[in-house]
Amino acid sequence: MEFLDIFGQKFAMKLKGLLFKTMFPPPVSQLKIDVAVRHTAWRTQAWREQDWRDQVRPRSGAAAKKGLVAHSRNWVRQAVAVGWHQGWNNFAPTAKSLSLVYSDDAAVRELNRIWRGQDKATNVLSFPSDFPPTEAALAAPPPPFGLQIGDVILAYETVMREAVAQKKPLADHTAHLVIHGVLHLLGYDHQTEQDAARMEALEIAALGCFDIGNPYLQEDHIK
Repeated sequence: MEFLDIFGQKFAMKLKGLLFKTMFPPPVSQLKIDVAVRHTAWRTQAWREQDWRDQVRPRSGAAAKKGLVAHSRNWVRQAVAVGWHQGWNNFAPTAKSLSLVYSDDAAVRELNRIWRGQDKATNVLSFPSDFPPTEAALAAPPPPFGLQIGDVILAYETVMREAVAQKKPLADHTAHLVIHGVLHLLGYDHQTEQDAARMEALEIAALGCFDIGNPYLQEDHIK
């Protein structure tokens, strides 16, 4: 029975992934996703082609060879897909692009200080297109990423430390943070228990499409 239960769970995850990958609504299939790698460790020290094949398990070898950028776009589309199916909170028909930036602690700390008034690095920042700026942000030049739906920025050192501390593959933890950040752009949040439960369920569903398990079964902190 235990074998059948496990088989059933895996089959359900595969079926869920197939549905999301083949039934993207127009806002997802037409979405332009810009990926910028600003810190070289994202490409070199942490991400090797074999790591991507083993940890993310893409559907084809060709997809694996494209590495971080290709997988990032898949994560973003999956997050938008689950957000769409659950009622995209910030849907704007004219929003056709989203930026994902792989950066470092120093850059994320500076963005966090200017735009959120918090002088510290964090794992991921999300800036929706209607993000309310602080007084310091109003006096600063606009982010160079071209806001439409918005921007998601990750800090390499913090993400790596968390993955090591939580004993997770870096690829899995990064996928989780990307999906988490994109859902923030779509209007989802975790300020209340009900909102957090809804957002976590969407993250788990999106991650399951890549055979990545529930991150909340392990010690996990999204800041």
